[in-house]
Amino acid sequence: MDQITRAGAAKRDPSLPKGRQVDEAALAEVAALLADMARRPDLLIEALHLIQDAKGCLHVRHLAALAEIFRLSQVEVYEVASFYHHFDIVKEDDMPPSPLTIRICDGLSCAMAGAHDLIAAMRDGTDGARVRVQTVPCIGRCDAAPAAQVGKRAVDHADVARLTKAMAGPLDPEIPPYQTLAAYRDAGGYAMHARILAGDITAEAAIATMSDADLRVIVRASFPSGPL
Repeated sequence: MDQITRAGAAKRDPSLPKGRQVDEAALAEVAALLADMARRPDLLIEALHLIQDAKGCLHVRHLAALAEIFRLSQVEVYEVASFYHHFDIVKEDDMPPSPLTIRICDGLSCAMAGAHDLIAAMRDGTDGARVRVQTVPCIGRCDAAPAAQVGKRAVDHADVARLTKAMAGPLDPEIPPYQTLAAYRDAGGYAMHARILAGDITAEAAIATMSDADLRVIVRASFPSGPL
């Protein structure tokens, strides 16, 4: 029986596997971008970032090639890429996104600080072919509401003037000063962990010390850091 296909769609070559076929040119492009990166599933997100940064989006042909290189199913790669809003998946007949993306948080804090009016103003005042204004959920900068990102550069207390100025660049993330792991350890970090590993104190005694300190962990509710 002939294979039933959609009107106008080509029949699949029965010698090929089902699903989207891997494009040899896309395979070479992705392999070149990955360079000497280890082909491990736990590095999938890093690989997706490499492709997104180089191409400005994630064409499905590149996702299929990445699945082939990482020895994963295409659905595994697609479900990870589609979960994060910073990844832009472009299907065969879709247009790629605008060269520049402005992401404006519309979470509760930002909405209360005027995010919706800001989103409307930026969409009205920018060229959609050159700039995409995208609403995104909370980006973890509630203290700086309304928070936004122009490219990868965060803009706190965003307004039209600040975002317009930020469009001129730089668009890379601004990395604040941070303490290295070595410096943290030199300052006494993980000292209790080292004592446990050395056998100077038991894990039970360390847990008891933590419980006696009455430290609290707050994740939507307050819980003691020791055993309940």
